[in-house]
Amino acid sequence: RDASWRDKLGAAEKPAQRDTLDVEKPKRKERRDPPKFVEQLIDIGVFE
Repeated sequence: RDASWRDKLGAAEKPAQRDTLDVEKPKRKERRDPPKFVEQLIDIGVFE
């Protein structure tokens, strides 16, 4: 029983780590996007 529980915990941990990585990726993309929008606003301000 202990071995089966450990296997279940191990199997549960692996996808959880993958989920955290998937969650971190979009956050990084969002962090990269705002500076681009700011740059666009600065460009518009310069043109105006």
